[in-house]
Amino acid sequence: MSSSANRAAADYCGPARQGDNHPGCKVMVIGSRFSQDTTVYFGGLQAREITFVNSAALHVVTSYLRPGTYKLDLKSGEAIVHSAVDFTALPAPVDSAIDQAEALAAKDQTTAAIGILTNIATTHADYDVRVYVHYRAAQLYLLQGDYWKASEAAALFDPKVSMGLQTSCRYRLLSDELAYAISRSNNHDTDLRVADGSVKMDVTENPDSRFWRALMDARFGKMEQAKADLKFVLAAEPEKPSYRALGAYLGAQSTLGEFALHACHGQGCPAFTKMRCFIFLFANFLFVAAHCAFVARHALQLRNIDPIQNHR
Repeated sequence: MSSSANRAAADYCGPARQGDNHPGCKVMVIGSRFSQDTTVYFGGLQAREITFVNSAALHVVTSYLRPGTYKLDLKSGEAIVHSAVDFTALPAPVDSAIDQAEALAAKDQTTAAIGILTNIATTHADYDVRVYVHYRAAQLYLLQGDYWKASEAAALFDPKVSMGLQTSCRYRLLSDELAYAISRSNNHDTDLRVADGSVKMDVTENPDSRFWRALMDARFGKMEQAKADLKFVLAAEPEKPSYRALGAYLGAQSTLGEFALHACHGQGCPAFTKMRCFIFLFANFLFVAAHCAFVARHALQLRNIDPIQNHR
């Protein structure tokens, strides 16, 4: 594929056809050097259907997209092209109800907003729409500080959901945050795989995926991987407060680990002096405080932010 040759034109945007319950947009992607395995993404969200026409054209149907502008990305094998093309999605019929929920949320009427989203999630025929409103409800629960309900609302994936949503960076970031706050598995390897999968599936190279993976790796002592991700996120956005806080947190974790090894060397942990125990307790307090700061800062960013629109 040639990034300079890629361009896209939407010949129709709205419900796929009159009376269809699936609100995807039909799009013709025109470019060069396309192949049978070329995948198209809108704001990081994989297209629902992709039909290879020839090396210069693809017919695709988007997943559900909120009205707005999205960047077009393409992937073939391991090669990723970040196109300069902007794609505009027009409203689907369901958007009026979602707009009502968003207006209530903006007025801090969160419970009423969640009620509207929950109704859509249980009644709408399109499962990609259901995933979106589940996602927004989970975000609103996070704003209320209710991680348990957020986790329940974020049970996004169903066999009827398109693969695009299962691999979307923004949807997976919610799973990453909840896996870090409330592990969904008794197997730590599962949580690590979830975080690692989010990084590998993201074609937009969003540093937030690595941010959450670094936190998860640090929790389970994988400090070298965590430091590598820290380097990546700081290179992407060196002034972002949460990334800078991550650097301080990893530095504290490394220092604590070295202290623990020194303190335990040649003796059992019960033999720690009172001062050593105090230092460990204080360090764990800092750990919890740092985590709460990450969550609070991230939650503030959720208000009035569409999870996919204008992503990159």
